[in-house]
Amino acid sequence: MSLAKDVALKFPAIRRLVDERNRMRRDIKTVKKQNRLLREEIARLQHELVSGSDDTEYGYVFVVTYGRSGSTLLQGLLNSIPGYLVRGENAGTMETLFENWKKVHERLDNKGADPRNPWFGIDLFSPEEAAASFRRHMLQVMLKPGPDTRVTGFKEIRWWRHDIVEMLEFTRTVFPGARFVLNTRNAEDVIQSKWWAKKDPQAALAQVADYDARLVRAQEAFGDAAYTVRYDEFTADPSVLRGLFEWLGEEFDLERVEKVLNTRHSVG
Repeated sequence: MSLAKDVALKFPAIRRLVDERNRMRRDIKTVKKQNRLLREEIARLQHELVSGSDDTEYGYVFVVTYGRSGSTLLQGLLNSIPGYLVRGENAGTMETLFENWKKVHERLDNKGADPRNPWFGIDLFSPEEAAASFRRHMLQVMLKPGPDTRVTGFKEIRWWRHDIVEMLEFTRTVFPGARFVLNTRNAEDVIQSKWWAKKDPQAALAQVADYDARLVRAQEAFGDAAYTVRYDEFTADPSVLRGLFEWLGEEFDLERVEKVLNTRHSVG
């Protein structure tokens, strides 16, 4: 028996201190073990969140348009459908993901299996895995569908730095079965609003005309996976939207549609 322990046993006060010290050491070990188990459980749940959910259970709808076209109102119309969750703009996240996608594809011919190669590992890139990862990222970070969500997506005005057909094909790769609502508006009205008014009128009209031409190409390329609406038409006659709702496979409720149309949008 050590001298310290012998002394502790002979003096109750010291013995209590030693017992308390030993108890605290045991408690610290227990807390450390609990923290380790908690971290492992958090990691397991995060892994399940990323890889375990069936993110193909949703339908996907995206509004493709340009600035000041009335797309926020269209967003509101889509969100009036039970089970729909169509988010607003996200600063062109899909364009950024597409740029990364293209750059990696351009490098796939490098001999990435060789550890001496500066592109070591590039050969492991899987387009299917990347698309699934992009989809999970968008769902978890941007779209955040709720328990009642059947169809989700977003509206965006930033699709134009790349070929529109390529851009939307990539979107359908990330979101299988995605459909696109292509929204246009009278160009003269578009260029009168906000930042368009800062441009030279003729240059602004030419830019809107270019966007509209690309939307026509998208409609031709995607057929039934795309549907074109015109802001000027559906705001003048809400019944025009019946075709959109039929294309979506949803009930057309004129009273509900008119309520949305009579509500101010694009606020904040």
